[in-house]
Amino acid sequence: MPSDKLKSLIKPVVLTQKVIWFALFASMIFYVFFAYFFLTRNQALTSNYLEAYGIIIYIVAVVSAVASVWYYRKSLSDTRLSYLLSASPDAEKLALDFKTRKADDERLAALKSLDVRELVIYSLMLELQKVTMIVMILNEIVLICGFILAFMTDDPYKIFPFAAAAIVLSVWMFPRAGRLIERARAL
Repeated sequence: MPSDKLKSLIKPVVLTQKVIWFALFASMIFYVFFAYFFLTRNQALTSNYLEAYGIIIYIVAVVSAVASVWYYRKSLSDTRLSYLLSASPDAEKLALDFKTRKADDERLAALKSLDVRELVIYSLMLELQKVTMIVMILNEIVLICGFILAFMTDDPYKIFPFAAAAIVLSVWMFPRAGRLIERARAL
């Protein structure tokens, strides 16, 4: 069980992960409704353009989905977790304020009060945040491809398979900090 100090340090990181996930997930839903309800008639591209661009759009969507799954699985694999757990995190680096490029004294003091294992777990939460942002962006690209195809074809139903794929991937990749901590402790 994480200490209260570690929980208080992890809480904003986990909250940020979830806010990012929900924001990007909500934008996926927005794209679907926008394409479905506001798509106007007589804006479809000619079939020559549609064939060429349509194939490119499908390729980009598939590559993005595959890249998302690959990155998620590789970044959170047991091998990668073992590597991250074997590293000795630098509290000063973890306490860096990205705006000022200086260590936040309050956060630094809190991080220095953690034992090494808890400091590693804190760094894992930052890694999970990075993974969450990258895979959600890749998942969003899948949906955007469907959004573009729906407008190109003037067919709002074209977005649904892309939306389904993006939503399923995103739900599967929801950041589960507790599960990650348990897996890390088991290694």
